[in-house]
Amino acid sequence: MKILLLNHNQIGYGTYWRVYFLAKNLANQGFKVTMIAASGSEFDSKIRVEKITQNFDLLTLPRLKFGKYWSGQEYRLLLTIVKILRIDYDILHAFTVAQPQIALPALIGKWLKKKKLIVDWDDAWHQGFTTYHSFPVKNILNYCELKTPLHADFVTVSSDFLHEKAVSLGIAQDKIAQIPNGCNSEDIIPISKYEARKKLNLKDEKILVSMGHTYADTMDFMLDTYDLVLKKYPATKLFLLSKLNLDESLKKRISNTGNIIMTGEIPFEKFKYYLSAADIFLLPMKDTNIEKARFPIRFGDYLCAGRPIVSNAVGMVKKIIEQESCGIVSSVDNPKEMSDSIIWLINNPKQCEEMGIKSRQVAEGILAWENITKKLSQIYEKLG
Repeated sequence: MKILLLNHNQIGYGTYWRVYFLAKNLANQGFKVTMIAASGSEFDSKIRVEKITQNFDLLTLPRLKFGKYWSGQEYRLLLTIVKILRIDYDILHAFTVAQPQIALPALIGKWLKKKKLIVDWDDAWHQGFTTYHSFPVKNILNYCELKTPLHADFVTVSSDFLHEKAVSLGIAQDKIAQIPNGCNSEDIIPISKYEARKKLNLKDEKILVSMGHTYADTMDFMLDTYDLVLKKYPATKLFLLSKLNLDESLKKRISNTGNIIMTGEIPFEKFKYYLSAADIFLLPMKDTNIEKARFPIRFGDYLCAGRPIVSNAVGMVKKIIEQESCGIVSSVDNPKEMSDSIIWLINNPKQCEEMGIKSRQVAEGILAWENITKKLSQIYEKLG
C-alpha cells in the first residue's frame, strides 16, 4: 500500500518528527511511504527528494524565510497540490490541517483523486496557537482546523484533549484513534552517567537537563524552581539543550545564576551523551490548551534515556508519568513543590534509579514507535 504523508514543518522542528518516525516505521512494516515537508534551510528554492530507506522517500519543498511567520507557505501550498495530483498513493494522511498549505491540498486530493483522507491532530490551534495571531490569519487557521476533519475518512489524535475536541465537532467515535508520539528507543540508548560525563568532560555533580526550542513561556517558572534547588544544593548544574529563543531579561537572569549551561544546537551523537549525563530531566509546562493537547517529542527522548522526569505536567505527560511511575508530577503553578520533588530524588538515589528504569520500559514498550505504528498500520489496512 502506498501512503502519502503531508507535513508543513521544516526539517527537524515540531510535528516533523512525529511524521518522520511514523513514516520510517511504516516503511519498515512494508508500506511505500512518501513524506512531504519543508526544507530545513531558511533559503532553499529547490524541490529535493531523499531516499531515507528503501520504502521511504522524503520530499522537501522550497523554504524562503522573510519574517517571523512567512517562509513561502503560499508557494508550498501550490507545489503540494501539484505533487498530490502527480504522486501515486492509496491513502493521504495530512498532519496539522490548521495550516492552509496542508488543508487545501488534502481536500483536493480527496475530492479530485477520490482517495482516502486521514487527518492528524497533534496541536491545539483553535483556542491555542491562533491566539498569537490576529485577523484574518487567526480566522483562517481556526476554520481550517475545525472544518477539515469533518471531510476526512478518519482522524488520528495525539492526546485525550484532542480526542474530546474531535468528538465535540461531531466526528464519530469509530472514526477517531489515538496515536501518541513515541520514543526513539532504537537510537537513544542509555549509558552510565560516568561514561557520558567522561565523554563530555563533565564533573561528577548533580545535573539537571531540560530541552526544547521554545522556552520563553515556562522559563521563568523553571528558573524559580531551579533557584530553590540551589539553596539546598548550590553545586547543582542545569543544562539547557537545543537552540533557545529567549528575550534579554531571561538571558540576563540565566547569566546571573551562574550554574546554567546553554549548549545551543548540538549533533545527535553528542546530544545522546547529554541525556545520559543527566540525573533528572525537567519538563516545565503551563495549564493551557496548547499544553493539554500536545505530546512533546522531548518527553519521549527523556523516557528513552532512562532517567526520572520531574514536571508540573498537564495532559498526556501528566497521565503517563503518574500511570507508569517514571517521575514526579507537581502542581502546575507551584515552583516550590517542583523543587521539593527534585530535591527528594537527589536525596533518594534508589527511587531515582527505579523511576529511570521504568522510563526506559515505557520507551521500549507502549511508546515505542514500532508499537505505535502497528496501530496506525491497522487503520490503513482497514481503510484501504
